[in-house]
Amino acid sequence: MMIVGFEGKKAMCNATGLGNYSRFVIDALSAHYPQDSFKIYSPCERNQPQLAALLQRNNVSLQLPARASLGTAWWRTVSGLSAQAKRDGVQLLHGLSAQLPLDIGHHRGLATVVTVHDLIYCRYPQYYDRINRNLYRRLCLRACQNATRIVAVSECTKRDIVEILEINPDKIDVVYQGCNTLFSQSVSDDAIAQVRQHYQLPQRYLLNVGTVEERKNALVLVNALERLKDKNIGLVIVGRKTAYAKQVENRAHHLRIANRVYLLGNVPINHLPALYHGATAFAYPSRYEGFGIPIIEAQHCAVPVIAATGSCLEEAAGDAALMVHPNSVEQMTNAMEQLLEDSLLRQNLVERGRQNVKRFTPKHIAHNLMNVYQCSLSSI
Repeated sequence: MMIVGFEGKKAMCNATGLGNYSRFVIDALSAHYPQDSFKIYSPCERNQPQLAALLQRNNVSLQLPARASLGTAWWRTVSGLSAQAKRDGVQLLHGLSAQLPLDIGHHRGLATVVTVHDLIYCRYPQYYDRINRNLYRRLCLRACQNATRIVAVSECTKRDIVEILEINPDKIDVVYQGCNTLFSQSVSDDAIAQVRQHYQLPQRYLLNVGTVEERKNALVLVNALERLKDKNIGLVIVGRKTAYAKQVENRAHHLRIANRVYLLGNVPINHLPALYHGATAFAYPSRYEGFGIPIIEAQHCAVPVIAATGSCLEEAAGDAALMVHPNSVEQMTNAMEQLLEDSLLRQNLVERGRQNVKRFTPKHIAHNLMNVYQCSLSSI
């Protein structure tokens, strides 16, 4: 039996993004390796329904700070978590969000793995304030230097780790991400209609999912929408709104298509599969990503995909998407027109998507992560 510890603040506290990845990993490993024990180390306990379900399993437990006299942030980031994990018999500690406790190197016999999702704050520093990007870089660098092995979620991220952080590539394993199993379940026509009615959406729409921020590049979708020959199809953008959302709204008003653009925030995860299934196509023009989970969510839901070149999205999409330059309104417009007019192309991309997502099943990813763990344990 192996005892694995997770630095699990994001699993407990984040409803999307890194939280989803953390819970996916814990779910996949605990389901496919029931003989092993998995301990989640979090500085706090919150109402997180998706994690609560995992904590019902016999081999998953939550570990809160035993002593936090210097504060929970210190316990997680600097000193406290590592020693507690060692006392609990943990053999391997996995930092799920590019971070390990800074004192991890002082605890001999404890193997360590860190997952690095992206180095966007280095590639596109203009999207981050100076304090945060410097902090993220410093913590990620220390974690990569101290870890026994590093998991990169794409070949693109691995290249960035080697180039930017100057880490030996032999220390890095690429293990792709997966998405919530909710997206691989069937959705009835009634459920699709109910969600469409709930948000007052048109019968036909193009879909985008992700935080509404400049890097995600939703403006190119609005500009392309205005150029389409079909003036009845809508554009639905789902995600947390930032100041950039106002630019998107203003552009839609300027182009006189505001009545066709729907920005939806605070959408519960159980509504997302129906939103995907109801879409004519999914478009993801992000300028840079670490992996691109919404692409495989769309493919699970049998929606043809348009994605942007230039980072890792080609890896996530495989041969099952139309690829366009993120800044080209013309290419995006042409890709949209193709999917709207060519039913055989849509069917072909959907079928390829079904094949593509087989690379990202929980069983496959759990197996690859366990190989990384075994390699880490054999190295100490």
